Amino acid sequence: MLDETHVRILLVAYNALVGEIPPNLRAVSIRHDDRTVALTAYFDGEPSEDDVEGMSVVETRIMAGFAPDLDVTVTSVNHPAPLPVPAVDQWLYGRKE
Repeated sequence: MLDETHVRILLVAYNALVGEIPPNLRAVSIRHDDRTVALTAYFDGEPSEDDVEGMSVVETRIMAGFAPDLDVTVTSVNHPAPLPVPAVDQWLYGRKE
């Protein structure tokens, strides 16, 4: 069963993505503990300045929901198709491929 904090983190992070998903975003993973939330955004090709800025908006929105309680980071990486997206414990977003 998911605890209340885990559910809150997922809901805030999911909401933070609204309007910030470009066509070349393949997936977003999330991991967290008591003090940190870390997202990794996997892009199909090198992320543009607009892509990185969009993920910065996501990071800011998540921080607004928890600051100063949690340290939030979003990392944007070039992971072009057809490379398989790495296996992770928790996905926040994944496009159909």
